[in-house]
Amino acid sequence: MNELRQLLDDTSAVEPPDRLDLVTIRRVAARRRRTRSVRIGAGAVAASVAALAAVVAVVGPQPEAQPASNLPPGRVTSLADARPAVEGTDYRVVASRVRGDDGPEERISGVTDDGLGVVVDRTDTSGDPARVGLVDPGSGATEWLTGDRQVLYAAVALGEDRLVFQGSHWSDRELTVRVFDRGTGTWSTLRWPGLPRMLVMGTPVEHDGRLYLRLHPTGSETTYELWSVSLDDPGDVRDEQLDVGLVDITGDELTWSSSWNERTARIHVRDLRTGEEHSFDPEMGAACQLLELERVQESLLLGEYCGQHDGVDDNRLQVVTTEGEPVVTVRDEDVGHHIGDGGRVAVISGGRGGPFVLDPATGALRKVGADTSLWVGDMPVPSDTGLTRWATADTEWLVDWI
Repeated sequence: MNELRQLLDDTSAVEPPDRLDLVTIRRVAARRRRTRSVRIGAGAVAASVAALAAVVAVVGPQPEAQPASNLPPGRVTSLADARPAVEGTDYRVVASRVRGDDGPEERISGVTDDGLGVVVDRTDTSGDPARVGLVDPGSGATEWLTGDRQVLYAAVALGEDRLVFQGSHWSDRELTVRVFDRGTGTWSTLRWPGLPRMLVMGTPVEHDGRLYLRLHPTGSETTYELWSVSLDDPGDVRDEQLDVGLVDITGDELTWSSSWNERTARIHVRDLRTGEEHSFDPEMGAACQLLELERVQESLLLGEYCGQHDGVDDNRLQVVTTEGEPVVTVRDEDVGHHIGDGGRVAVISGGRGGPFVLDPATGALRKVGADTSLWVGDMPVPSDTGLTRWATADTEWLVDWI
């Protein structure tokens, strides 16, 4: 049963093959007593619906309907307050990829440290062999990497020397990564025999040649064990001696929450070079559960579910600095808890309208079009660029946010 709760975490890294509305997925899981299933399309979707119904039963304590809001400190806004973004003024399109219902399709998976877009061409996201291409942001041309098609699940680290992709599914209980050496044009596989065989939660994050990953210990529902492994030595496996909820690494700092899907999460920030650490209470509403954490430069984005008010879901995206100072809280039923990292900005979907681009440093919110945008997810993007990605109903966009 514990494995089913990974469905919620897994969607942060990989879009589900049936393109489920992830806002709906999170709502289903967060309202165990109110909703027991989701009604969506037929065929391949049916299996996902059955799994989601099982997830609902094991997620843990959930907030009840609240008689009144309990807002965090600082400015509060909604998606309706977003200003329209203008192409050519707020952003320029670097590349776009139209999704097809039949045959292979290209999906934008990240941006390399030297500023090239990464696209993956495959039939779906369930692990079918795929080819990988690099997109020149100037010309929009794609150069396909040499070698056979690879089984890839998510981009982990996209450096100037090598590209690292997760090559194992979370249910495999063994981390496998596929590495493309950009100098030699060859692929290789890495495994770490000394790593405990436990569920790997979400996509690992890279820092200074090491991958940091969360392993699911037996009996835990809200915390995981943090481990790290070397990309250069399969024998270098390290227990970081930390119980964590959600994790992010930006620059030389590790940021984590004390738990996830709980109302008492505390945020910790540690300098990986010096070991210096501080923590703070983000002052979420009393009924709020932390479901997502994303760091964009010196800002933290916290995705929260805070129960219901007058029959409406109270979803929030709370933005604070790494010292805990409030910036803005976007409170809206359609905010969702999946956040796309875009270097200097963040992308949120907004359901039937949007997408929306948020500048976490200032709290400025822009609306990009008015299309169906039901999925965003994290991807490797250099923090010193404005390159980011968003997805609408039938198109993925790689843009430079001006």
